[in-house]
Amino acid sequence: MRRTKSFLQLILITLTILSLCISTYFVLPRETRWFISSVVDVPICASRIADKLGIKRDFIAVKDHILQSLKPGMTPEEVKKTLSQIGPVEAGRIFVDEEQEIHTQLLIRLCDNPLGNVLLLLYYSEDGHLINVVDPYDN
Repeated sequence: MRRTKSFLQLILITLTILSLCISTYFVLPRETRWFISSVVDVPICASRIADKLGIKRDFIAVKDHILQSLKPGMTPEEVKKTLSQIGPVEAGRIFVDEEQEIHTQLLIRLCDNPLGNVLLLLYYSEDGHLINVVDPYDN
């Protein structure tokens, strides 16, 4: 009888803590929820993609593979085709700088969580060939 009572108290405490965590999670700002869920989501989706590519099961390895797969001289169509084999690709803003280089923001959706996506800046020449790829978050 005493064990049953202790067990029921433990279940009650666990359910109370769990419900508090869940309800607190949904009142947090969106960016905080993304950060919390990225701890689980990013390693899982990076591992899934790494297995598909046959590389080390790590987000950094996936990002390095993406950067190494883009070669100078590629056309935007070749870039998109190469990257779409890794994950869905979305082209963002396109702008021209003072040196007449065309910059394109490219987002590769790797995970459900936005923190697990890869944002790249691609630099194209006037004739539309890839010059350089930059990770804006890489210091």
